[in-house]
Amino acid sequence: MYTRLAFVAGSLAAFVAVSAPAFAQKQGGTLRVSHRDNPPSASIHEEATISTNMPFMPVFNNLLMFDPKEKINSPDKLVPELAESWSYDPTNTKLTAFAIGAMFAGFAGSFFAAKQRFISPESFVFIESAIILAIVVLGGMGSQIGVVLAAVLLIGLPEWFRDLGNYRMLAFGLAMVLIMVFRPRGLIAHREPSIRLHPAGSGVGP
Repeated sequence: MYTRLAFVAGSLAAFVAVSAPAFAQKQGGTLRVSHRDNPPSASIHEEATISTNMPFMPVFNNLLMFDPKEKINSPDKLVPELAESWSYDPTNTKLTAFAIGAMFAGFAGSFFAAKQRFISPESFVFIESAIILAIVVLGGMGSQIGVVLAAVLLIGLPEWFRDLGNYRMLAFGLAMVLIMVFRPRGLIAHREPSIRLHPAGSGVGP
């Protein structure tokens, strides 16, 4: 059991170590890459090898994930116009990201089942999915630290209010409303809101 857990942890650490440099934001300078002589193809879709893909990772990062109009770029944001101009399908890329997320969800489910040693449909009711979605929204889109803080709040607040008895969910809901009023973009937000109740220049709001 411990050997299997160590193997999974080592695989995840290797994945993070290899993929993290590709998501690093570029601020200028000279791009220098190297690859072996006569690579089979310059395509990252066909006949690609590691020696071909690795040099193209910074190019992919700049073309598809870096928007010069944004003050702060998020690594999970795709620029559709730049992606399409490079003949890269943003829809398939987003589906790939969804599939990778589902893979990690499967890992989490396997650990949950091994820990609980019992699986029942009642363990995964709709409210569980709603809480996970609320964690992402409350934490702030594109913010990993914000999601962690939101998870602590959404899981911890009902426990903190347990002494209130039947009123604890009311207190929990009130706390959520106050957080969303004072932090509408999330606890730690890296993006401007896409929809504004009062457009800039209307003279209403901050």
